[in-house]
Amino acid sequence: MKLKAMYKDASAPVKASFWFMFANIAQKAISVITTMIFTRVLTKGDYGIMNTFQAWYGVLNVIVTLCIPIGVYSNAMIDYKDELDEFTSSMLTLITINTAFAAIIFCVFKAQLIGLLNIPTSMVYLLFLSIWLNPALDFWFVQQKFSYKYKKSVFISLFTAVGGAALAYLFVVYMPFNKAFSKTLGGSLLTFIVCLYLYIMMIKRGKIGINKKYWKYALVFSIPLIPHFLSNQVLSSSDRIIISKMVSNEAAGLYGVAYSAATIIQIVSSSVNASWIPWTYQKLDKKEFDDIGKLSKPIIIVFALACFAFVIFAPEILHILADPKYKDAIWCMPPIILGVFFIFIYSLFSNIEFFYKKTKLIMIATSCAAVLNIVLNIMFIPVFGYIAAAYTTLAGYIALSVAHYFFMKKAQKAKIYDVKFIVLVSIALTLSSFVMMAFYEHFIIRYVIIFIIAIIVFIKRDYIISVMKKLKAQ
Repeated sequence: MKLKAMYKDASAPVKASFWFMFANIAQKAISVITTMIFTRVLTKGDYGIMNTFQAWYGVLNVIVTLCIPIGVYSNAMIDYKDELDEFTSSMLTLITINTAFAAIIFCVFKAQLIGLLNIPTSMVYLLFLSIWLNPALDFWFVQQKFSYKYKKSVFISLFTAVGGAALAYLFVVYMPFNKAFSKTLGGSLLTFIVCLYLYIMMIKRGKIGINKKYWKYALVFSIPLIPHFLSNQVLSSSDRIIISKMVSNEAAGLYGVAYSAATIIQIVSSSVNASWIPWTYQKLDKKEFDDIGKLSKPIIIVFALACFAFVIFAPEILHILADPKYKDAIWCMPPIILGVFFIFIYSLFSNIEFFYKKTKLIMIATSCAAVLNIVLNIMFIPVFGYIAAAYTTLAGYIALSVAHYFFMKKAQKAKIYDVKFIVLVSIALTLSSFVMMAFYEHFIIRYVIIFIIAIIVFIKRDYIISVMKKLKAQ
């Protein structure tokens, strides 16, 4: 009843934030749940092709759309609030022209590019269709968030996620001649319909195509951010692209399953960071740096323990999520989970950089880490196979954490975080994770270790509860 009363008294922005976060978590949860289904009806090769498709979508979407939906459009909601319809239709026109230009390049150099992309031609056309239509839905979501109109937004998010998963399954079952294409088409069809409706509506409402003022505004803002967003995509996607090219689609499928399983802990990381940012910004504004450092310690410990628990039960998690034919993916999971931990760590540092508007430093750090990741992938994947990608990605995120720490110190010289504490926790988590991985094939020993850890947690339960209460109070 208390929670119900709090929700009833909450302001529109608070309610909207809650429901948008709920929709985001629900979408990711649906994605994880459907992994259990599709790993049992798709071959490793089909799953690998799908993962390669998603990786290329992430990379090409940044280049073709110029990051307009995820960057400058939010600023335009304020700067062009009285001309928003015109601005929106002009941005859709710009993205349409860019997509058409990219599609023409593909058609002209199809023989060369199809080998590079390493996905069927039919899926390349789906790729361009997604890049063309999805911005309309992205623009609409931004409009809904700024207006705190969460009901339609949440409904559309869940409708396309659940309906898309159902259609994808039906397409795979009844159109089995090309399962990767069938799954991708079925999963995207409802989204395409919604996007096309919004696209037509926005174009009609705005009635503006090419507009130099709007385009200049968007390009000046967006182009400098492309290296940052592209580097982020490279860090999260290049491994799957390189695996499919240098090893096989089957190997990309195994790696993709491990990555999907790690999505669970990534949901926790994203949710914690989303809650952490507003509080951190308030403290930075008041120059209360000690409070940030103090509260960060229990948060880091709790998240490290969550990651370690995930490492401990990785074999069981993979068994639930995937068909037994994907069992070899287990060896990728510990380094991928550790990578998520270091994403969380570097986010603590980069939040400070964002507050002080040091976007150039952020771009430099991300770009260098992306280049390092590509170089390591090219060096080690041909030698050690797809498992090497998990370790090269981990190395990239560790390097990114180190870079962001030094850039954070450049942005704000005052001591905010206890770096020695963070290093000790990171080393302890890394070593304990690799020790646990050594016992994955020794069922009895692993469960004895789990039992001992459970006893220690029980003995120290009062301390753990006190830490959690302190965290909640602060």
